[in-house]
Amino acid sequence: MRLYRAKATAGGAWAYGYPISIPVTPIADPITYDSYIVSADTADYSAELAQSFTDAAFPKTAVNNATFTELVGILGKNAVTVYEGDIITANIYP
Repeated sequence: MRLYRAKATAGGAWAYGYPISIPVTPIADPITYDSYIVSADTADYSAELAQSFTDAAFPKTAVNNATFTELVGILGKNAVTVYEGDIITANIYP
């Protein structure tokens, strides 16, 4: 499964993990969604609560849907992960 990041609606910090969208108005036209990032760190999960699939078992962060970017899969300078839309520079000359 690929990792994503998006800006949190509270505070504007980047949230990293897996995207989920929950319909707010499933019958209305158009359907509207609340977007979240579920942490990719399994240490954040509660095994006891996972059976019930509650919010406490799988902490999620509300995010701005327009800011979702996918992990490209390469490391930049200083071992920084690169996501779609990141601006990178190269100092390589012919």
